[in-house]
Amino acid sequence: MFGFASSLCQSFQTLRRGSAKAAMLGFVILSAGTLRASAAGNEQIQPADQSILIEEQSSTAIAFADGVNGSFVEEIDAESSASAGGGEERSWFLVRDRLTVGAEYLLLRPTFSNATAVYQSTISGGSALANTALNYDFGYASGVRGFIGYRLTEDWMLRFGYLTIDASSPTVVGVCNAPLSSGNGTAFFGPYNTSAAVAGQSIRATAGAQLDVYDLEIAGRICPDRCGPANGGSRWEGATAVGLRFADVGVSTNVFNDQSALGQQNTIFLTTTRTFSGIGPRLALQGRRYLGADARWSVFGSGAAALLVGGVQNVDARSNTQDGLTNLQTQNAGGNLVIPNFDITVGATWQMGQRTSFSAGWMLMYWGQLGYSETIPTAVAGVGPDRVPLTSSSLSYDGAFFRLTHNF
Repeated sequence: MFGFASSLCQSFQTLRRGSAKAAMLGFVILSAGTLRASAAGNEQIQPADQSILIEEQSSTAIAFADGVNGSFVEEIDAESSASAGGGEERSWFLVRDRLTVGAEYLLLRPTFSNATAVYQSTISGGSALANTALNYDFGYASGVRGFIGYRLTEDWMLRFGYLTIDASSPTVVGVCNAPLSSGNGTAFFGPYNTSAAVAGQSIRATAGAQLDVYDLEIAGRICPDRCGPANGGSRWEGATAVGLRFADVGVSTNVFNDQSALGQQNTIFLTTTRTFSGIGPRLALQGRRYLGADARWSVFGSGAAALLVGGVQNVDARSNTQDGLTNLQTQNAGGNLVIPNFDITVGATWQMGQRTSFSAGWMLMYWGQLGYSETIPTAVAGVGPDRVPLTSSSLSYDGAFFRLTHNF
């Protein structure tokens, strides 16, 4: 099973870099444009947000006619009446307008559950050593997400979605003011034997996180009778989606350590890269509540879970330059990994018109075991613990999303 998943991941991974991202988002938008002409003469009322669930939640009922949701049943009745000579013929809109596209702007903040960049060790007045973790603290970064859906029936859709976001942390800086052996001083210790333990020595560390996610799924609305209050149904509506998720996740760190002292050059540059590519099943559920007399507004909450099987790779490089001579050390380790992934979303939707809706809200994504995690030594001249272990670290994203959805 691991070999099969790894083969799939390798073939999918070629999509993640460079022009592939632009081509993917371009495909979502341009595909809609090529089909728009075929529906140019069809001005019937459409469901303006059929995205449904999590990344593409916002499933609304049939859109508006004179400020009220149109009814699928009324469409069928109108077509039957027309065929019997009872009025102007109106075809079922799904025959002509099957395409839904959407685009999102994301403002998300990555977080490692164990985000220690370096340890600050302090002695004051000869007291016991105090170790304080200085963490990577990411800010909010911009990302994008797009999807394209093809409606199979009134309430069910085949959908493909793509998300990408790349974030970097501010630099964590530690500068030693005095050696710990003096009884009054502050030193800093990083991974792979990097340290600033002599006055004037320093450590600077940054981290990055990159995420590319591809979803292929079947999504649909679930209603006890009819969907949407204007169709005679409940103001509550459910939705579900089931499919496959492929994820390409990368976490990296860069540590620059200046250990120069007494006129001798001694610098260390350390890079660590952790990548994961995996694929697995995904299930999502959503609940929605319509508001107002014409149900143009609604609020929703979504939850999804996926279990991805794939390969993980850790590549570390340590370059040590002393008086013009450089020594490079590398290590490479990898294997198979099973990653749990969870998504939570809450938000609101405004039905702007017949075919268009706008949604906004808050979202959280969790990726188990994919965060940065190292073991940092903090012992100098027998002072302090030998090692400070870091446990397995997870990666999560939280923040806002803003989505525009349109039917063609």
